[in-house]
This record gives sequence, structure tokens and C-alpha cells, in this order.
Amino acid sequence: MVSADLINRLQWFPIVIWSVVPPFSLLLLYHRRIRAAPPVNGAAALFGIGMLAGLMAWGLEHGLWLMVQALPISLRLNPTVPEQTLFSMVLWQAAVTAPAAEACKLAAVVLPLGWLVRRYQRVPAQPSTVLLATIAVALGFAAQTSLVALWYGRESVMNVLLMMPMQMVFSMPWGFALGVGLCRMSRHLEYSTKLTLHGWLAACLCHAAWNGLILFSQTPGRLLLLQSSTNVTAAYLLYGLFPWALWLWWQTERMLMRSQGEVPPRLITARTSGQLMRQYVTIFVCLGFGGAALNSLRDFGNSLKFTWDLRMTFDQLTVIGLGQALLRTVILAVIALYIFMRLRQPSDAS
Repeated sequence: MVSADLINRLQWFPIVIWSVVPPFSLLLLYHRRIRAAPPVNGAAALFGIGMLAGLMAWGLEHGLWLMVQALPISLRLNPTVPEQTLFSMVLWQAAVTAPAAEACKLAAVVLPLGWLVRRYQRVPAQPSTVLLATIAVALGFAAQTSLVALWYGRESVMNVLLMMPMQMVFSMPWGFALGVGLCRMSRHLEYSTKLTLHGWLAACLCHAAWNGLILFSQTPGRLLLLQSSTNVTAAYLLYGLFPWALWLWWQTERMLMRSQGEVPPRLITARTSGQLMRQYVTIFVCLGFGGAALNSLRDFGNSLKFTWDLRMTFDQLTVIGLGQALLRTVILAVIALYIFMRLRQPSDAS
């Protein structure tokens, strides 16, 4: 028999496993895909720097929150009013959380790269090298945020696994801009800086929009900032959140291909208005099925519970019901993948 004291001591073990192993495995996958990748130990070091950047962002946000709490009560929003509470949360995500996170990740990439450039007196050969550094830092940042979320019980394991790649996706615009500016436009410092700044602003916008939509989707009842007569409920926002995440992931793949000098496949190849409309509809249908598959996978994962020794237990679901949920997820994913492969055929053929 395992003692209760040992179980309490090992509570951190599955939290570390679910927080660190998936993002680091994703980093190794991208490391194999990028031809001009640095050594694995360098990527692992950047992963650790990303975790430190996550701590810095958390500390910065916490410090600003304490400063806001020190303001007079008359200058704060009334926490007893639901509309003001939700509005203040969304505003905080846009004004503090997203900029702090992206700024710390950008600093965690720029400072080591600047030190390496000054030491070896040369810039990276390919933008993909800078992009891999961005991926490593962003995934380390995601590991730290996942660790905090699981430790304090704010999110489930499945939610953490699904949200984890988004930290990487958000940072790709400024990572791609930084790589292009550093490797191909190093003599045009002003233009490269402006390009990176635009990418950072785009990352902050996407990050804030993602966090805001999650806050709306977790709000019970109707959308608080809309009129009460609307029929749109907050929970339905998840059906648009995951298709948008897939579209952002596809843009990430396109930037990764361009950083290595490859031409990304074109999904829109129509020459007439009728063909163009059909292709746009097909893309929306593909994103819809893919988003539904991710949402079904989220529901499936949230119905499972994991104990301290990684044994799986079932919660209010029979084996038959669990199998049906998994089958539904697989069917939706296969349909989305089939439509996506059909979309790529015209560009591959050309």
C-alpha cells in the first residue's frame, strides 16, 4: 500500500509531466523540421529561458495588479456589476496580460540572440533559426503558464494541452519578422525594427482576442456586453474559437515554410468568381469540422480524470459513452483532414 504522505509528496509529478513534456516534445518536432536548427541543447536552453520569461510576465502582471488595487475605490470599476467586471477582465487582458507576455517572450529571444551575434560577429544564416528560437521560448513560456494553471487547479489537463500551442502561434508574427529583418535586412535597421514592432502588435492583438473570447465563453448566461434580447450565448463562442485557432496554425506553417525559402501551398487557386466562392466555402467548412473536432476532443478529455500515478479514472461516463465521444472526435477530424487534402491538390498539381 502506498502511504498518504508519499501520495501528497508526489502530487507535483503529474503536474510537471503534463506541463513540461508536451511542449518540449513539440519543440523537438519543430527542431527536426527546421534545417538550419541550432543544437538540441541550445533549443533546450531557450526553452528554459522561456520558462523564466513566463515567471517574469507573471510577476509583472501581479505587480501591476497590486498597483491597481492601491488606487482609490472611486477610480476602479464596480466589481458588483457583472458588465463592469467582465469588461475590466477583457480590458486587463488587452492592456496588460497580452503585452506583458509578448514583451517578455520577445526579450527572451532578442537578448540571447544579441549576445550570440556580438560574440561570434555574425548573424544567423536563415530566418528559420530565429523562428526556432522563438518557438523554443514560446513553448517554454507555455510550460510555465500550464504549470501554474494546473498547480492552482484553474484549468483541466485537456484545456492546458489544447491551449499550449497557442503561445507559440501568437509569437510567430514577430518571430518571423525578427528573423527576416535580422538575416535578410540587417543593413536596414530602422525598417527591420518597424517590421518586428508590427509583428509584435499583431501578436498582442491575437493574444488579447484569444484570452477575451475565452473569458466570454466561460461567462454563464448571455453575452453581458450585448443586449439581453440576443439569442447568442457565450458558450457558442468556442465553436468559433477553435476554427480561428486552426487558421492561425496554418499561417504559422506558412511562415515556417517561407523562413526556409520554401513556397507554401496555395489553398485559393480559383480564376473565376464561382470557383473562388466554392473554395472559400470549402475552407470555412474545413475549419468548421476541424474546430468541431477540437471541441469534441476537449469535451472528451475533460471527462477523464488522472490520479497522482497517472492512472485514468472515469467521471460520470460509461465505457460506451466514452467510446462514442472518441469516435465522434475521430470522424470529425478525418472529415476535416480529407477536405484539407483536397484543397491542397490543385496547388500540388500546379
